[in-house]
Amino acid sequence: MAQLRVCALLLLLIITIAVKCDSGISTTLGDSVKLTASKNCTGVTESKLMTGDITVPVAKLVNGTWMAQPGYEGRIKHHSTCSLVLTQLNYNDNGLFEFFCGGSVVTLTQLEVVVSYKSVPEGGQATLPCHSLTARRPAQLIRWEKDGALVIEWDPSSGGIRYGAGFKGNVSISPERYLSGDISLTLARAQPEDQAVYWCYTQEKDGRKQRGNPAAVRLIIERPPDQILSTPPHPPSSQTPSEMGDWTNVGIAAGGIFIALIFFFCGWGARSYRLNGSPCGGSDVETPSNSNKLSLILEYKRGTDD
Repeated sequence: MAQLRVCALLLLLIITIAVKCDSGISTTLGDSVKLTASKNCTGVTESKLMTGDITVPVAKLVNGTWMAQPGYEGRIKHHSTCSLVLTQLNYNDNGLFEFFCGGSVVTLTQLEVVVSYKSVPEGGQATLPCHSLTARRPAQLIRWEKDGALVIEWDPSSGGIRYGAGFKGNVSISPERYLSGDISLTLARAQPEDQAVYWCYTQEKDGRKQRGNPAAVRLIIERPPDQILSTPPHPPSSQTPSEMGDWTNVGIAAGGIFIALIFFFCGWGARSYRLNGSPCGGSDVETPSNSNKLSLILEYKRGTDD
């Protein structure tokens, strides 16, 4: 048994050294994510998404194009021969993606799907929840971002605050709640342009960031029905009825001539089509040669409850 454990540890070490490990991807429910292998494999390539001990096929690369597998129809978009886009993310997509090349793992990507929403009426106050361990880290920074851009950064030890563009005076973090691990963000007046995904971090002095819980919150701004934009009515015409009648007659005559020309040219086009054959008969699309065919399979592995 001891010898088997040593062999297993050595095997794990070899795999870890050979595999490129991505830091992971965090995104929100309903979003899309691009998953990419670290190299473009010319041999048989597979990709699997694993959580626990259940493996489910997600997509397969056939003749250079990603094809969705049963259960993932409509959710796979081709990006390149070594990457795809998984759309309409749901909580079951949490897991570890493994890209294989010739039977060997070349890339590992951890996918985390965050489920958190906050709805607020336009102009109302919104509090986006987030918590973190703060009692043992008094010198850390608290940082919120909106789509990757700074919203607010607060240093609890000094009280210093940095704001992102357009957020000063409208966002805050409570120093009192911070003491109990609550680093939620409050927007005083939520506007339509504030609708986005907000990310919560604790950041060390050296720049290292750790996500809070939840890591992200999607803010939805609810607009009153009477403020929904509608198409404005056309302004009344300044023409008199007689002028409109004259122009109407001219328009009818011009329209008749135009329709006659369309029938003439369409008829000639139809005759040319019958004489020359369909322009789509030949294909100008390049297809990969048999020597470069890939069989790239994406699988998902999900844990089960005991």
